[in-house]
Amino acid sequence: MNILLINLILYTAEKRVVAKRKSIKDCLICNFANGFVENGHKVTIIASEDFKPLEDDDLPFEILYFKSWMPGIFKPDRLPYPKGLRKFLRRNIDNYDMVISGETFSMPSVLAAGICKEKLYIWQEMSFHQKTLHKLVSKTWHNVIVPIFLKNTKIVARSEEAQQFISNYSHNVVEEIVRNGANAHELYPDEMSEDYFIVVSRLDERKNVRVSIDQFAKFLKVPGYEHYKLIIIGYGVLEDKLKLQVKSLGIDDSVYFLGRKSHQELAVHLRHAKGLLINTVEDLNLLTIAEAIISGTPVISNTVPDGMEYINNNNMGISRNGWDETDLVEVATNYESYHKACVMHRDEMTNVGCAKIMVDILMKYKKK
Repeated sequence: MNILLINLILYTAEKRVVAKRKSIKDCLICNFANGFVENGHKVTIIASEDFKPLEDDDLPFEILYFKSWMPGIFKPDRLPYPKGLRKFLRRNIDNYDMVISGETFSMPSVLAAGICKEKLYIWQEMSFHQKTLHKLVSKTWHNVIVPIFLKNTKIVARSEEAQQFISNYSHNVVEEIVRNGANAHELYPDEMSEDYFIVVSRLDERKNVRVSIDQFAKFLKVPGYEHYKLIIIGYGVLEDKLKLQVKSLGIDDSVYFLGRKSHQELAVHLRHAKGLLINTVEDLNLLTIAEAIISGTPVISNTVPDGMEYINNNNMGISRNGWDETDLVEVATNYESYHKACVMHRDEMTNVGCAKIMVDILMKYKKK
C-alpha cells in the first residue's frame, strides 16, 4: 500500500522560531512513517521546507518539502500553507491508497479533502481551541470550515480527549483511537529495574520540573527509600536554577542532570527506571509517555497531558493533579504490577502497532 502523510510541522518551534536541526529522523511523524514501513507499506511525507534538516537523513521513506506561501500570514510554525500542494495532489492522488493529514485545523487538510475524497483521513491531536485571538480563529474554523469542507472526511483521534473535542464539530469521527506511537526497536522493556525515577523534559517553565524535584525530595525522607536517585535528561534555560534548587534541598548526591541524550542512550535509562515523572503546565500528547510505556516504565503525571485517563484505567501508572511522595512510594513498592500492565499494552503505543491500527481503520471503512 502507498501512503501519503501530510505533516508540515515536524517539531515544536521554540518562541515562534523554527530552529534548523541536524536531523529530523527522531521526530514523531518519521517514527509513524517507520511504523508503516515495518508493516510493509511505502510511505511519502509532505513537510514544510522551513523544517528541512541541515543534513540528509538516511530514511526508508521519501520526504517532500514544500515552501510556505505567505509566511507572514500563514505562520510556518502554526498554520503553514504549502505552496503547490493542491497541484501535487491532483497530479499524484491516483498513486496513493491512503492519505493522512494532521489536524482538522490545517490548511492542507482542507486542500486535501476536495481532492483525496474517501482516501483522506485526518489524524486529530488537538483537544482544545488554540488561544490565538482569544480562541476566535479556532472556534470559527471548527464551527464553519469543519462542518462544510470536512463533513465527509473520516477523523481519527489520537486520544480520548481529542476524540471528545472534535466530535463536537464532526459526525465522521471513528471509534478507534490511534495514539502517537514511539520507536518499537530502540525502546523495549527489561525485567531488571533499578532504584531511580526519571524526568525527560526540556528544562523550562512550561515543563514545571521544579515540582517533580520537590516531590522527589520528600520521597527521599520516607524510610526505606533514602537511597533512590532521580535522573534528569534534558536541557533548557532553567537548568542552573534547578541545580541550585537541588543544592538548597540538600539532595545533590541523589539527583543527576545528564543533559541531552541520544535516543539510544535515553532508551537505556528509561527502561530501567521505576517511573517517569511529569508535572507539565501545558501539553497535548507527550511522546515521552508512549516511550516510557513501551519501555515497561510506569508514568506518574498530573492530568494535563492527553491520554492520562487511559494510563490510569489500565494500571500503567498514576495520574492525578498534586501527586506527591506517596505516589512515588506506591509505584516503587508495586512496580512489578505497573510494569506488567505497561508491557501488556505496549503494542498499542509503538509506531508499528499504531500504523497497523490506522491501516485496519482504512480497510474497515473501505468495505462500507
